Amino acid sequence: MKLEWTRAARVDRRSIYDHIETDNPRAAADLDDRFRGIYGSRHVVLMHRNDIDRFSLKEGDLVALKTAVNDGVDRRVDGLRVVAYEIPEGCIAGYYPECNPLLPLWHHAEKSKTPAAKSIPVRVKASII
Repeated sequence: MKLEWTRAARVDRRSIYDHIETDNPRAAADLDDRFRGIYGSRHVVLMHRNDIDRFSLKEGDLVALKTAVNDGVDRRVDGLRVVAYEIPEGCIAGYYPECNPLLPLWHHAEKSKTPAAKSIPVRVKASII
């Protein structure tokens, strides 16, 4: 996938970046993930192209992720933009802390008690935003 920014979008993005950088240079730098080619927002969900097709989605669609556990707590992150990425089929990826609300506090490694943030079962649904 290659993202092409229009001139107007680049100008808008630069203006937003400059505004954020004035108050918090670190936050401005964190808007991008240059390693993965994600620019402008971390409110994304990375999906294999075949999974995007299987869910009848298209790149750029907004979706919600909902934790797939039945413990009486509604854990959801809404408004994530679908991005095609080379990831194993059946898996998705998102950023933290943006996806922290999906993680049940009881979902952790047995011995270390480290949150199991890399293995959260979720359902993908169309966004309500």
